[in-house]
Amino acid sequence: MRIKLFGDLVITTRSGSELKLAARKSALALAFLALSGPKGIRRDRLCGLLWADRNQPQARASLRQALVELRRQILLDEAPNLQIGGDSDLLTLSASSDDVDVWRFDELLKSKDLSALEEAADLYGGELLAGVELPEAAVDWIRPLGQDYTRKALRGRKFKHAS
Repeated sequence: MRIKLFGDLVITTRSGSELKLAARKSALALAFLALSGPKGIRRDRLCGLLWADRNQPQARASLRQALVELRRQILLDEAPNLQIGGDSDLLTLSASSDDVDVWRFDELLKSKDLSALEEAADLYGGELLAGVELPEAAVDWIRPLGQDYTRKALRGRKFKHAS
């Protein structure tokens, strides 16, 4: 399973077909887990980003439903590299950097190798979640992340064109 966050949010199965989740917010939950990186995200924070219009018990129930759907799809896709873990407070996403475009992008930018930097510049397919309608509460959380990735991509493109 692969998660693409640059441009539109696209989740593809191992066979290469696009995965359409029953609930749009399930896909957003997966995207936000990916954007949180290895440190993870608190359940309450994720609930606030996705279900700010609901009281806490309803939001947590919605999050549980989203996690059940995501875990079921991961099992159906037989994606051993991808796992959603955590405890009662924190959620984490474990995956290979090849499975999450922003992780791969960050990894490539750390390299001093010209071909890796060129690959990073090519991987940037547009602003972070640009084609996605986000809940109002999530916009302010995503904006600085998106701006940071855009700056990194522009620096990478300048380097690519200068070489």
